[in-house]
Amino acid sequence: PPPPTDGGAPRHAFDSQNATLDVDVVLQTAPASSKDFAGTWSDGLGLIRVASNGVRLLASEYPSPRKWGALGATHTTAYALGDATFRVSGAVTGELFKGATDLIRWSSGDTWRRYDDASVRRYRYLRISINETFRQRAGRIVEVDDIEIYGGVANHEDKVPPVPLEGRELPRPFRCWATTNTEDCFKAFDKRENAPWRSADVGGWAGALAQTQVLTLDVGDGHQLAPTKLRVKCGVSARQASRNVGSFDCPRFVVLEGAVDGEDPLTGRYEFIVAHRVPNEPGAPPAAYGGSGLLIDVASTAWRGRPAGASCGSCASRSGCARNGPDRTCESAYCGADGTCAASKPTCGLGSEMVSRSPDDFGCQLCQAGRFSATVDGSCDGTCEAGFYCAPGARSARDAPCPRSGDVFCPPGSERPRPVAAGFYALYDGALPVGEAACPRGSYCAAGKRLPCPAGTYGNVTALSTAGCSAACGGAGEYCPEGSLVPLKCPPGSFCTGGAAPASPCPPGTYGRTRGLGDARCSGPCPPGSYCPAGSVLPMACPPGTYGASQRLKDAACTAPCPEGRYCPANSTSPVPCEGMMAASEGFARRPFCPAGVGAPQATRAGYYATGGVEGARSREAPCEPGYRCHLGVRHACAPGTHEPATGVEATQVDAAQCRPCPPGHYCPRATGAALPCPAGTYGNVIGNETGLTDAACSGPCFRGHYCPEGSVLPTPCPAGTYGNQTGLTTAACSAACFPDSTGECSPSQCEEGYYCPPGSTHGRERECGEGMYCPRGSGAPMTPDE
Repeated sequence: PPPPTDGGAPRHAFDSQNATLDVDVVLQTAPASSKDFAGTWSDGLGLIRVASNGVRLLASEYPSPRKWGALGATHTTAYALGDATFRVSGAVTGELFKGATDLIRWSSGDTWRRYDDASVRRYRYLRISINETFRQRAGRIVEVDDIEIYGGVANHEDKVPPVPLEGRELPRPFRCWATTNTEDCFKAFDKRENAPWRSADVGGWAGALAQTQVLTLDVGDGHQLAPTKLRVKCGVSARQASRNVGSFDCPRFVVLEGAVDGEDPLTGRYEFIVAHRVPNEPGAPPAAYGGSGLLIDVASTAWRGRPAGASCGSCASRSGCARNGPDRTCESAYCGADGTCAASKPTCGLGSEMVSRSPDDFGCQLCQAGRFSATVDGSCDGTCEAGFYCAPGARSARDAPCPRSGDVFCPPGSERPRPVAAGFYALYDGALPVGEAACPRGSYCAAGKRLPCPAGTYGNVTALSTAGCSAACGGAGEYCPEGSLVPLKCPPGSFCTGGAAPASPCPPGTYGRTRGLGDARCSGPCPPGSYCPAGSVLPMACPPGTYGASQRLKDAACTAPCPEGRYCPANSTSPVPCEGMMAASEGFARRPFCPAGVGAPQATRAGYYATGGVEGARSREAPCEPGYRCHLGVRHACAPGTHEPATGVEATQVDAAQCRPCPPGHYCPRATGAALPCPAGTYGNVIGNETGLTDAACSGPCFRGHYCPEGSVLPTPCPAGTYGNQTGLTTAACSAACFPDSTGECSPSQCEEGYYCPPGSTHGRERECGEGMYCPRGSGAPMTPDE
């Protein structure tokens, strides 16, 4: 027997399907219709379903048994609606009367009235939702052998479906759907206990499915049903071993809902009909599925039992009053100690709930581990919070904090800390472990902690639990750094000797063009004209201004800087002579020069020329000096008779030697910067000469009778009173003694007495004084005596 309820004696569960009364109804011969009795009746306490075909009468208390459960009788002849007698257990007789007012009166004094059957809710679609099984750890699926739904007398033909389903839509008009594995949903309604429907693996923990599984049945257009009972059969294989248990994957919490015709069967509005949770100690096999399966009474229409203070309906049964115990005839479903209906059920203390073990048996029970009740009249529908666990009788969602050792965790609804599985690590919400997750690839998990796979190993699958991970790294050309998912090919620019050795850079002077190199030779030595620092993927060109004459060069200095007079483009293996001409910005080809360490010839600037080094290998530039002009990087000396006093002059004409013409009174030999004055005693007259005088002779010696100071353009006549009887005179004294090579003081050459010498005279007796005139010595013109 089940445990006693609070304050009451233990009572056996009542199976309304099998507890029929031995009632014989004898009816007098009279014309009648089977519909006269068929239908729904009310005895004032609840409903009674009656079915009659004129031969057999079946009746059942609805929606659950109250006094006598169900009865059946066979009519030997047609029956009338009056003068009928019946006998109960061979001892009680009575008469059954049916009048025109739809009343059935029993000789015992009971009266049944026709119940408005239109008010009974009928449904075309019935939906059974399951979100919990009996598994205590890794429950992830739900299993159902067979489901029967009753819509009238439990033993009569109103089973739905009345015939086995052979497919998801066979036979018509029945159809079914399932949240998962929907093509096999008919196996839940095929009346074959060895062909169960199983959901897909949807995950979950402690029996709670991660996804509610729903079985939906369409009873067909025009075949609406008012359900009265639900029978679920499950765990056939388990019952074969022990006749009173079911499978741990059987439903533990079942909800039945209905939808009327016109609603969409999958997305339409469903009305709640009944919910049932099977009481069972954690980890124990579900005994409720033993025998003929789990039977759930259903109420598809509301009814009220006997009010408080009324006589308990159980007192009229052979077993006697259920004092201080459950009584479904009472509105409170509880019979008090005095045999009258109590106003309410007794309340349970904190951490416990009222549990119905059968339709007529319920009582207080400690909340199962993982759940809690925080009120005295509540139910254990609270779920322990994540990060905490709840022992049996818990009063709070945070009954006990989960240990922070790292090797356990507490998801919602935990009854105890759960060990983190090997290959898994703990997930935390703040400081408390709330879940576990499989170790990702490249790591292993031990004692709830995630660690990277050590260098030299790799982890190519999840949930690894040892430091060896999947395997050791491969041979030469591969390496596995810490946390590797798979062996890695040695990257370009490095080599790998295999095993736990890390990738090493290719040595200086070598390069690694490809992946998977296995020794220090890498791809080979660095070729001439390039250099390879450590870890080079490809040779690097020697920079401009350097050259690489050999292999295995290691840095950007290469062999050496390019010498003067030569240039070295990038990747040079030897210097290139700096010769020829090169284009300049102004569009002309200029003579280049190459200082040390250049990667390309340098164009000379305007007014500069290439110099230094040797011809064809010039090393620098310099501005054109006075006496020279530069043209396109080449220096040209000014031609004789021309000069250039400035520095850095660029010639624009093709004949760069044609400098400025030498000015009059001057002479300009080749490469003259500043024009030279004609020497004293000469003159420089350039009339008819476009370039000027070229040497110190200038235009020639100064004429007789003239003198020429330095830089004279033309000879100057000797002053009046003097004469110059020689060429090349240099001063106004017009005397040979004044020649630059004479010695002593310069004495002027004076005209002789009696003579006069006008300007430009060539001898001392240039002209006679004449009569009447006198001319003292040095006269430049005759004078009269009066003077």
